Amino acid sequence: MRQIFKLATPYLLFAPRALNPNLSARDTHSWIEIAIPLEDGTFNLLSIGKFTKVFPITTWEQLQFIYRTYQGILTIVDPNKFHHSRSRIAVPFPPLAKDQFIQLMGALRQDLLRAQKEDFVFQVQGDNCARWVQKMVNILFPNLGIELFSMSHDDIIIPFFIMPFIWIQRNIPIESVKNAFRMSLGLFLGALEGQEFTNETGEKVFTRLYDDVNWNKGTLELPAKLFEILETVKQRVSSPFLNSPL
Repeated sequence: MRQIFKLATPYLLFAPRALNPNLSARDTHSWIEIAIPLEDGTFNLLSIGKFTKVFPITTWEQLQFIYRTYQGILTIVDPNKFHHSRSRIAVPFPPLAKDQFIQLMGALRQDLLRAQKEDFVFQVQGDNCARWVQKMVNILFPNLGIELFSMSHDDIIIPFFIMPFIWIQRNIPIESVKNAFRMSLGLFLGALEGQEFTNETGEKVFTRLYDDVNWNKGTLELPAKLFEILETVKQRVSSPFLNSPL
């Protein structure tokens, strides 16, 4: 997508984005934007995000959707870029060096090929859009030392259709019993159900939410978390473009 405003830099820029400042598990999304400079001083903006291939319709499907494993896709251009009625945030990182650009393009190519072959995982509470963005950040800036989206299940605003179950879970005073209830609820709604995918090393692996390390710890990556930790990120990211049009 061609941008009409100018950005005074000859370098390629990388910016994680997120929607919705409320820490809600609904109506929030994260994606990346890559600004590719042109000779006339403008730039092309590439917006890429991770989605599930299938979305739920009924209430029962929405409940299962939170726990089951699906085939994922990558979208270019990410449609959330055009949702101007929703709150948005971005953190432009320092300009990418040539070796970083090669790393980024290599990682994107690998994931695009996996998505085309239907070997790309999507899980709402596991390998979701925010985890994919975090992976790209870690590839480009391995010494950043900060998780942009990670938070506890107990701190998330829950969609109304599953609220009664989560209310019971959060009010259980004994931590071991609370975790047992959370795991049992997940098993009932499909956390054990999975699919076989080819991982990044070429190995066939049966993937399900039940085996996800973060889910077992009671955490997940929530896109809206980026709103909450923006100032912390700014202290770690030394970029002259934090207040740019991105």
